[in-house]
Amino acid sequence: MKLKLFISSLLLLCLFAKAQDKESVIPKEYTVTMDSLLRHVNKNQINTGLLYDRVVSNAHLLDFNDKENPQKSNLWHFIQALSEVHRSSLDPKNTMPYALVDDLIGKQWRLQ
Repeated sequence: MKLKLFISSLLLLCLFAKAQDKESVIPKEYTVTMDSLLRHVNKNQINTGLLYDRVVSNAHLLDFNDKENPQKSNLWHFIQALSEVHRSSLDPKNTMPYALVDDLIGKQWRLQ
């Protein structure tokens, strides 16, 4: 009898618990979140102007072409890498030249 009472009270608690509610905070963009986490980093010491940790690394540029595991690139890898480099720039004026990317994609499709 005690077990049934315990299980039923546990089920009632689960029904009224708020653990399954959606987050009340709107998720931020990854770069904005990383900027807020890296706000105490002294960016004056970064002489390349790029902070690659600001973006999600899908092109894996830090691991690309190491001596133990040489890799080949293709057009889509190049476009992803170019996008990551532009988004990791600390200069807000440095924008992605989408016209250049569209031109590259168009040329690639015409060659096939």
